[in-house]
Amino acid sequence: ISFLRYAFTFYCLIEYSFCLTIRNSFSKTMYFDGEVNTSQSGHLIVLSHGLMGGPNDLSYLCKQLETLGGELTMVLSSNCNEFVKTTNGVSYGGRSLADEIKSFISTHDKDAETKLKYISFVGNSLGGLYTRYAIKELFDEEKGTIAGLIPSHFMTVATPHLGVRDYTFLDEAGIFVPGAVKMAVANLFQTTGKDLFDDLSQKTSSSENDQDDIENDESNGLLFHMATSENFLRPLRSFRKRRLYANLQGDLVVPLGTAAFMDPQQVQQLRSQYGSTYGILTTITTTTTTTTTSSTSNIETMARTSTTISNDNTIITNSKELLTSYKQPTESTSSTTTSTTSSESNKGPFDCVRDNNPLGAFSILGSFAQSLEGDVKESQREAELSMRAQLDSVGWEKVLVNFRDVLPLS
Repeated sequence: ISFLRYAFTFYCLIEYSFCLTIRNSFSKTMYFDGEVNTSQSGHLIVLSHGLMGGPNDLSYLCKQLETLGGELTMVLSSNCNEFVKTTNGVSYGGRSLADEIKSFISTHDKDAETKLKYISFVGNSLGGLYTRYAIKELFDEEKGTIAGLIPSHFMTVATPHLGVRDYTFLDEAGIFVPGAVKMAVANLFQTTGKDLFDDLSQKTSSSENDQDDIENDESNGLLFHMATSENFLRPLRSFRKRRLYANLQGDLVVPLGTAAFMDPQQVQQLRSQYGSTYGILTTITTTTTTTTTSSTSNIETMARTSTTISNDNTIITNSKELLTSYKQPTESTSSTTTSTTSSESNKGPFDCVRDNNPLGAFSILGSFAQSLEGDVKESQREAELSMRAQLDSVGWEKVLVNFRDVLPLS
């Protein structure tokens, strides 16, 4: 026991020393443009931590922003969702964060000489979902403001935008995990777990008039609504810039596919290209504007993308080429659809990995169990496609990093 204790302490010291060396390079990329602070107007930056965390998790970032921003920058490191409160669900956490922001702004503007004018967000892991929900609560569509302030930057760090049901590290390794096992894990984290592990196979897009009471809609999951409803997308579009950070590989909790809402084939392509590269890898910029016509029986999503790589290793995605349109099968045609659908169409997000998995026994057993359980369905793939397309439609800078080879356990 003593040996293990000393070994663990030694590893922590190495990890801490290494973190000190990479913070400078990381903070240089995680920047807020100085344009908004050229006048005597305050800029509020809201930080939101992740699952079972607290405000101290982002203390280094908080100090750096206060130092670099000067007296015109105020940083609110949220403490309304500390520790066990993070298991109360995304909607609860989002509303709590919105209330905390309103209270902070009201208190500050009463006493401060410099009035706040701009607002930005940084959400770490689950905190990214909290911030996405909170800005919906705080958005004034007529004025285009968030909590009465001008939206500036919106950032997420390793946030599970698509949930984690089919994006666990086992899924990415090509090892099939039954849905019942995943839900057992989800139940450990109560409402938040159910939000993150929600089954998307029965989800359908709804019109804007159906979005007012998200929590009471039993037919559609919260994360699906947050990715496809204009009530959530319009507040995101109001920000001058949107940026996300995602780990290329080695993230056991929030893999690249859900952190950057990417197609599995694109994930594998990027890993093949950058897998042996260390540090900050590249930035993928989406500038897509999508038009969506949706109802409970029909989903049509336009996601036109074309990718080029510039000299500075930046991938730029423009609205030009790919059009994806699909319809959800009705009950009267579901039996016909099932009988005519090939095995390829019923594959999950990472079955392209599973097919080439060297752990052949796991692949065979997984495929057999998958065929019996029917855990991954075509409608699940369609829901994920719709979520990716709609989130991309608001325009993002996706910064990919890779520290796996240096700290495999962190």
